[in-house]
Amino acid sequence: MRSLRVRLFLAFLGTSLLVLLVMGGVAVGMARRAAERATLRELRNQVLALPAQAQGIMGVRRMAIVRHLLAVSGARIFLAEPGGDLRELGGNEVFVLPAEVASALDQGEVVTGRAEGAGGERLLFAAAPIGGGAGVIVVARPASEANPGFLALAGVMLPAFLLAALASAVAAALLSGATERPLAALAATCSRLASGNLSARAPETGPDEIKGVARALNFMAGELERAREREREFLMSVSHELRTPLTAVRGYAEALAEGAAGPEEAARVVLGEAGRLERLVGDLLDLARMGAREFSVTMTEVDLAQVAREAADAAGEAARRARVELVLEAEEPLPARTDPIRVRQALANLLENALRVTPEGGQVRMRARREGSLASLEVEDDGPGLEPEDLVRAFDRFYLWRKYRGERRVGTGLGLAIVKGLASLLGGRVEAGKAEQRKGARFRILLPLGA
Repeated sequence: MRSLRVRLFLAFLGTSLLVLLVMGGVAVGMARRAAERATLRELRNQVLALPAQAQGIMGVRRMAIVRHLLAVSGARIFLAEPGGDLRELGGNEVFVLPAEVASALDQGEVVTGRAEGAGGERLLFAAAPIGGGAGVIVVARPASEANPGFLALAGVMLPAFLLAALASAVAAALLSGATERPLAALAATCSRLASGNLSARAPETGPDEIKGVARALNFMAGELERAREREREFLMSVSHELRTPLTAVRGYAEALAEGAAGPEEAARVVLGEAGRLERLVGDLLDLARMGAREFSVTMTEVDLAQVAREAADAAGEAARRARVELVLEAEEPLPARTDPIRVRQALANLLENALRVTPEGGQVRMRARREGSLASLEVEDDGPGLEPEDLVRAFDRFYLWRKYRGERRVGTGLGLAIVKGLASLLGGRVEAGKAEQRKGARFRILLPLGA
């Protein structure tokens, strides 16, 4: 009974048999009532033909005529003179009419119905008044004799019921199998996915609801497969990025030990590579905390225009060293409830990227402005810009780093991914595009305004 297929089979079969029993009961009841109505019509016809003869019987009392009437009618006949009891012809049984029947007979009506005989037997009867006020005549027949048609119908219905039950069992088996097989396929697919086979897919068959579950499962499997591929690429990129500074540190350490490099040169290279490693490890930790939802965010009432000014001031020294002009456009206040530290962190990453790719004498433009119910924090550069296909993937980990590392200066490859994660944590989003008036790229963060 633990098998879903067995339970479905029993449920379908039980439902079918219940429907058959109800239909059979209804049919039997209708057949019985039809047989009784036919018997009552026959009794009515008989009782209508007897009163004229009954007058002669009551006057003459000829037993030969009584026997003739009994043989012709095939029923029991009860007679009563005015005010007397209804007594059976040829017997002593008394027939008691219901009060409402007696009242109808007094008004000259012919009445049919059901009554109980003296011995408790259930009878069908037809009663009529004898003309001239000579009494009442009743023709009765046991109800059990009125149902030969019903018994015949039951004999015919039993084989039909058994055949229908067999057909119901076959249909229940087919339906339970059709329902259970797609579910079994889903379970098998889940087992393969759990064992590490992320290429497994469930067949989208069966009822619409099961198809919907299969489609959702296949979509989830596809997302898991793509996530694993991205993770593999991420680990390969990180390992390469870590190996490069470590190789440089090791090489200069060996050169210093062998006297092939001067202390100042070795110290400068080791210091630079250590800073690079520190930045990469910090970015990796930030991304890990975002993925684990452990990144701390403190929401408070701030002016995003003021936050943008502070970020521009902090990047001013780096812009002067790079001989790049940093321009800020932030005129109106942009009140919002957000985390100013995380906004500063995101803007710092965007400004660092822009200063890295902008040539000497170029310009980096930063804008803080209102766009409907959102605040737009934009950073534009005068660098080489992005290709159209780069715009949708610019915030993916290592995407721009892998594509342009041999052509232009690049960072760790994680800065834009961190910006996207921060914006998402703050309830906003990020966009990449081309600069409005120059060749370079534009990155912007959109955050909700208001308290």
